[in-house]
Amino acid sequence: VSNNLGFGFNFLVLNGESSERDSSFLLLGPSTIPYHVYGLVEICRMEKEIVLDTRMVLYYKYGPHTRDCVKNVQSGSPRSRIGLRFLQINMFHEDFSRNVVEIFDGTTINHNTMIAEIVANTSSSEIGKLYQSTGDTLTVHLHASVSHGSYGFIAEVVQVPLTGLTYPG
Repeated sequence: VSNNLGFGFNFLVLNGESSERDSSFLLLGPSTIPYHVYGLVEICRMEKEIVLDTRMVLYYKYGPHTRDCVKNVQSGSPRSRIGLRFLQINMFHEDFSRNVVEIFDGTTINHNTMIAEIVANTSSSEIGKLYQSTGDTLTVHLHASVSHGSYGFIAEVVQVPLTGLTYPG
């Protein structure tokens, strides 16, 4: 495909993980996901609360606006917890604006419930962890400044213990 002023084809393989181990993906790199992807959940969409049945893919791609977005993900089964694992991430850094993905246990956003804070210089081992709630709800908060679309993240959000996932481990 030529003379198309962009990507002609863009393949994004997101198999996720079928175990509760840390991510086995090479996580750091530029985002090639397009804006407004059908079938994936954009963190800044209007719905603030999502009931999760098995698995979903949550994403954000930087753009021309400063964003401050929150998603509460609740398990469809009250005995299950929620886990989040990054599949790809490239956070923007600048000295005068805070760019961060914060993960909280439950629906309350404060320092006591914070599980993780992911910024541009967070270590690969921290980014690769499976972050889990202690109850049936996990909250993800994003604060992002204006930046190029090569920055953003893709994360797999699953019920823990993992059930109904059919790909190999």
